[in-house]
Amino acid sequence: MKREEVKSILSQVGEIEDEILRKFREIQELRESAMSPETVHYTDMPKTQTHVTSKMEEKICDYTAQMQKLIDEKEAWEKKKDQIKEMISSASKPIYRQILRLRYLDRLHWHDIAMMIGYGIRNTQNLHQEALDSVAEQYSS
Repeated sequence: MKREEVKSILSQVGEIEDEILRKFREIQELRESAMSPETVHYTDMPKTQTHVTSKMEEKICDYTAQMQKLIDEKEAWEKKKDQIKEMISSASKPIYRQILRLRYLDRLHWHDIAMMIGYGIRNTQNLHQEALDSVAEQYSS
């Protein structure tokens, strides 16, 4: 694996976190819609009871299927994020891991990272390149 490939994979964290959050919100919205009063229909007409029951059963089945799909999608995104964390952990030096975590997981700017680790911006960027090379080397063998 090359440095550019590693950087490309690590750069996906933001998109992955956005997708996880989007799926979480969709799950919340689905739960709220399932719990809303309009999903329950009351009637005093005995002849329509079967029709209402079958509609309710359909809604429950739809809800269950949609919920499972959203949960599966959310778990898939979380698994991708875990794989990226694993890649970062494979960097050979603690300073490399710290820089990669701050840049990709915490999404900090170079200036902020440099201040946190006590190096200049250019040195921090050079260490970042070395960190990417370190991860690339781990995944090439």
